[in-house]
Amino acid sequence: MTNISKYNDFLLEKEFNWKGVAIDILKHFADDYNINRSNHCIHGDAFSYNWDKYLEENNFPKRIDYLQIDVDKTPDYANLFALMNVPLSRYRFNTITLEHCANMDVRLMKMRDIQREILFSYGYQMVGAGYCEDWWIDSELGISESEFNLITSDIWSGKLII
Repeated sequence: MTNISKYNDFLLEKEFNWKGVAIDILKHFADDYNINRSNHCIHGDAFSYNWDKYLEENNFPKRIDYLQIDVDKTPDYANLFALMNVPLSRYRFNTITLEHCANMDVRLMKMRDIQREILFSYGYQMVGAGYCEDWWIDSELGISESEFNLITSDIWSGKLII
């Protein structure tokens, strides 16, 4: 059993051969990631990184399986700033996990609500509200919340702590 309380993508990479890219503002974390992981980590700022250019230059499809936004809490609205930098109007994500930490800090409830409004406005459907992160699916896929839960329960059971 794999315990990945911090990195959902670690499980996807190690257990399901997932391919992707990460970004970290701290060089030593990016370097460590690149030494120990098969996927690439960019040393950069999730608030200002040109994702549009990167995804285009690296021939990413317009539909991507998974987006995870999990930026440590400095500044307080970091996850919102990172979300606002993702080119949601040009790329669709089948599944999104988005950290908010509103249950740990009541001041972050407004940020969580804005994040939710942004994703709702792009046609995403929230299928899980965790203690510190929300789970979303693209409503264009036509998958209901109950179908999503059935699909993912076997995969994630005992392996993911939200």
